[in-house]
Amino acid sequence: MSKLEDFSRLFADKHIEQGTLQAEVRFSNYAWNSQEAFKPVSDLMIVFIILKGSLQINIDGQTQTCTNKTNNLIDIKPFNRIEALQIGKGMHAYVMAISRSFMDAAAHGNRPVLRAMHQFSSNFYSLKRTEIDILLTYFKLIQQNTRSGESALDKIIFQHTVLLFHAKVIKMTEAYLKTPLKPQEISRSTLLCNRFFALLETQATKEHEVSFYARKLSISTHYLTRICQRYTGKSANQTIADMLVTKASVFLRKPELSIQQVADQLGFSDASTFGKFFRRHTGKTPTEYRNENSIPLIIE
Repeated sequence: MSKLEDFSRLFADKHIEQGTLQAEVRFSNYAWNSQEAFKPVSDLMIVFIILKGSLQINIDGQTQTCTNKTNNLIDIKPFNRIEALQIGKGMHAYVMAISRSFMDAAAHGNRPVLRAMHQFSSNFYSLKRTEIDILLTYFKLIQQNTRSGESALDKIIFQHTVLLFHAKVIKMTEAYLKTPLKPQEISRSTLLCNRFFALLETQATKEHEVSFYARKLSISTHYLTRICQRYTGKSANQTIADMLVTKASVFLRKPELSIQQVADQLGFSDASTFGKFFRRHTGKTPTEYRNENSIPLIIE
């Protein structure tokens, strides 16, 4: 799914706020025919918390059955692919979906918060009931702050609450993340996609060409685009552009940086070239975006 709105159509009871979705899912109100094919999931971090019943899900070709005791936390990172989903009778779960753009901007470049976004080592965790209860407490805080007001302070409170929830998920699963899967347990294309996004994190502000990343990965530009299309539904060029737009959005929220300095930070030759790029991909000039987002999402 390329958009949060696409994912949101799966659920009957849901709230969408600032690039996030929160849903309480029960078998009786599930609003989607599971035989229908999924589109590629793109730019979304999705967490399922299973409270009752069972859910069967196929992620990147691997099918797992999830219950309230086994695999009760499903952590789907950006560019994982959901290929099938079957909800069992009596299932009760909570779902939180966070867009990559929301997390990048709200975390304001905070690496500890963002570091789990491109970890593909595991999607399934069996947490203790006490840990699940803690996550539910944060989930309910998010619900309480959803659409609680239109002021800048309301938005900051909401964004901090989502960050706290995500940080808790990372904290509870970090023991798993420190134990990578054996090479045979993860597909080559997934490993290459993981490496591509790791490269993007460090090189996107200097290297804008697909050929650079293909050389680093020892594959052709055509194969890299095929991998991107499979996991994101976008070309490699568009994936690089998305990363640059995300980073630009963070920089533009820093009033101490001029537009030229932002262009320099992102590896553009001049402010004019950067401005044309940003407008082409967002529909707004850097100045327009800055004026509309003048209040930082996180107070540093």
